Amino acid sequence: MQTENKNITVIRRKSPASSVGSLCNIPSVVKKNLLLLFFLIAISTAYTQPYNSDGNTQLGTPYFQLDQIKGCAPLTIAVTTLIAGNCTGANPCTMRYETGFQQNNAFTHTFVNPGTYRVEVIYQGIGSDFINITVVPNVQPNFEIYACSGNSARIKVVDNTFQQYVIDFNNDGTPENILPFSNNILTPPHAYVPPGVYVASVRGRNTGSADNCTAKTQPFTSLAVLPTPTMNTLTSIDATSIKLDF
Repeated sequence: MQTENKNITVIRRKSPASSVGSLCNIPSVVKKNLLLLFFLIAISTAYTQPYNSDGNTQLGTPYFQLDQIKGCAPLTIAVTTLIAGNCTGANPCTMRYETGFQQNNAFTHTFVNPGTYRVEVIYQGIGSDFINITVVPNVQPNFEIYACSGNSARIKVVDNTFQQYVIDFNNDGTPENILPFSNNILTPPHAYVPPGVYVASVRGRNTGSADNCTAKTQPFTSLAVLPTPTMNTLTSIDATSIKLDF
């Protein structure tokens, strides 16, 4: 009698509720990305607020400033004039924010749609000056929460939209981690005290940009002891492959 040996491929797939303990012992990327984070911070501080307009050659100095030049939609900006005696009721300026919109002495404006815009301020008898701004889509980053023993958890960000990710395990406005983008964004373990049900949040942001992007939130229940893993289904895909759901 001859026995035929076959190599069987097992495809393992975790169910959404099974993110328990699988990443608890994997080293985090915080130390690995520390130098990159410092680099991003240095870039961010180089773009100091407020932002000067490009500068009209007639005066050789900027005419006005903006408080923001980049951010998620909707983005609200504010104009501050630098030319004394202008942009008043007696001597108004004309602000042009986007196609089809211009108004005298309109010192704030909200850009609803993503895109690149030119903000121009026209001064009577002097000339005009401008600055370009960028509005990006307001993406809520996808992330996964992994329960660990001892009422702790880790968050893995699965998004590549932004340069930085702000991670708040309690969604209380005080982030525990601000990590630069990488292909494997994984936080250190965070202990929940007291144990219970919490809401975690992650939002993205870019350097030199307004911190106005919307966070994505997920509920999470901390666990003192991890449950024993259970196998849900075992499915035969073909003669050499099976799928294990757990």
